[in-house]
Amino acid sequence: MRSKFFYFSLLITVAIFVALIYVVQPLKILNAIQNLRPDLVLIAFLIYPISFILRGVRFECIMKEIGYRTGYGFAVMAVAISQTLNVITPVRVGDLGRAYIYKRREIPYQSSLSGLAAERIYDVIAILLIALFSIVFVSLEFLDILIYATAFLLLVLIVVIILSRTRGYVARIMIDTKSVVFSGNTLKLLPISLFIWLMDVLTCYIILQSFAAISLPLPAFAVAAGNIAKTLPITPGGIGTYEATVTLILSTKLPKDQALVVSFIDHAVKNVSTLVMGLVSSLKLGISFKDVRV
Repeated sequence: MRSKFFYFSLLITVAIFVALIYVVQPLKILNAIQNLRPDLVLIAFLIYPISFILRGVRFECIMKEIGYRTGYGFAVMAVAISQTLNVITPVRVGDLGRAYIYKRREIPYQSSLSGLAAERIYDVIAILLIALFSIVFVSLEFLDILIYATAFLLLVLIVVIILSRTRGYVARIMIDTKSVVFSGNTLKLLPISLFIWLMDVLTCYIILQSFAAISLPLPAFAVAAGNIAKTLPITPGGIGTYEATVTLILSTKLPKDQALVVSFIDHAVKNVSTLVMGLVSSLKLGISFKDVRV
């Protein structure tokens, strides 16, 4: 069943790319690729890995709040491996994979899952804050996206609070999640989360400069919306849905061919960086990706 869904998600990915290429036109895309500046792409490759270091620092801080410490280096490598799994699978298997990695350090699944739930909430909050700030400078025509995303966040927080007041395994996870999200550490974890996603934005912004000196709010909103679209687990790593969303928003200020190339290279830089860091981390920790795919 899992393999069938994987192949189905690949088919959707291919269909999205075929549609994008058909609409934008292949020759225009090739011409746009020729205008890419290799030096800017290289800078993007050097900047993006900073977000992994910040992710590792954040997760270590979250786990400390729950009562466990593994060290920042281990946290960074565990994040890299889990993010790699998220890139190569349509469903976020990497989150469960990270819990497995922490279990090898004798940390209960329950505690890791609580940390992951808190991490996801901070991610959504950070993305929404970036989107809300940038949309003021871009266009209010995309406001519906933010309204739905904000409503979803509020729903998640309400569910966490309600479940934390019940009994059982899920309740214990939600109790720890609530203790992290509504703790004094929010003043530290939220800024870290914002910097993580600003690295994501900056990567796109640098590549975008190959074509035009466009201000930061446009790529900020495009990347935020692209990551909101990626939460729909219909393609591996959100490949296709991310490009389509980012292209749609960037094309409000750029020709469609340039917007598509920026979205494709932006996501490619992020995914290649993730795969490299995940592979190196798996070798360093002696962990097989087959074992982590729980």
